[in-house]
Amino acid sequence: MIKQLTLVSILSLGLLFSGTSIYAAAQDASESATPSETTQNLKERIERVVKDKQDQIKGVIDTLGFQKRGFIGQVQRVSQEALTVKNPKGVHIIPIDDQVEITKSGKTIDIDDVAVDDWALVLGQLEDDTFAPEKIEVSSKTLRPRTYTIVLGGVEKISSGSITILPRSKSDTVTFSLKSSTDYQDLEKTALTRTNIVEDMQILLVGYQDDDENVATTIQALTTVDEDDK
Repeated sequence: MIKQLTLVSILSLGLLFSGTSIYAAAQDASESATPSETTQNLKERIERVVKDKQDQIKGVIDTLGFQKRGFIGQVQRVSQEALTVKNPKGVHIIPIDDQVEITKSGKTIDIDDVAVDDWALVLGQLEDDTFAPEKIEVSSKTLRPRTYTIVLGGVEKISSGSITILPRSKSDTVTFSLKSSTDYQDLEKTALTRTNIVEDMQILLVGYQDDDENVATTIQALTTVDEDDK
């Protein structure tokens, strides 16, 4: 945190908040005063600006030592005093007090409602290498950003709930779950249905990993489909 400001810094901050132009002030004063009077008047104006804006300047300085921080992790341990959260950067112990707001699905909950293996989005401030939590958003599902994957290959098997593909670049098949939100289309991006996707068809699939399963978001047939076949 910045402890002191030089005279130049104080003058610069004061003029920044006031919007006052030193040049304009000097020019106005020079038209009706001697050089010594002009210098004195300019000095007095600067002092007034700094005095009038000192609260604003202090506010800026006070906030320089605070930095907003946030991270996502999985809950490893829960107690009334702290929440232990783990992510790829390590294990974090988050102190809990009455000032920390804990929510789940948009509703405020108690620390007793947080369970091991839940996911937590922790928000707070970092000051002098000390993290002070302010809000914790808890979810039963992962809060990590999804990692999407693209697979090009042939359909080995397809059912109402899944599709198995043999990628062109691999010898092993990979299976994706099919959801109601999965989008099907042909080479021209014309909308299709799941029944239009058949075995041995070459497709381009976009999906992501959700917990222990792969989920297909878009399946594009690398061919056009006749209207009679839709």
